[in-house]
Amino acid sequence: MLAALSGVVVAEQSEFLSGQQSDTARQVADQVSFELEMALVQGEYYNRVFALPDTIGGVPYSVNATSGALQVSWSNRTVVGSTRFESDAYLSTQDSNVFRVIHNSSGVFVDET
Repeated sequence: MLAALSGVVVAEQSEFLSGQQSDTARQVADQVSFELEMALVQGEYYNRVFALPDTIGGVPYSVNATSGALQVSWSNRTVVGSTRFESDAYLSTQDSNVFRVIHNSSGVFVDET
């Protein structure tokens, strides 16, 4: 009976941690969307540094923005969000979690700092 109870507790903990990771990924998607949209609204010469969480669930992750969609990927999981940013941008926390969003004559893009 103790083994069955232990299995249930482990399953519940795993589900809880998975939910926390998904929440963190959604927050990352919201922040990246905000930064990209702010650069669009502010116009040319906009330049801002921002930081994202180092990891999601202890694992580096990536954010891929393509045609109005944001995809946050870590381990073998993905969360999808939306943005008004219609170009492409790619961010990875593999090496750094600090980025610079820039709006210049070429458009809006993100650089690792």
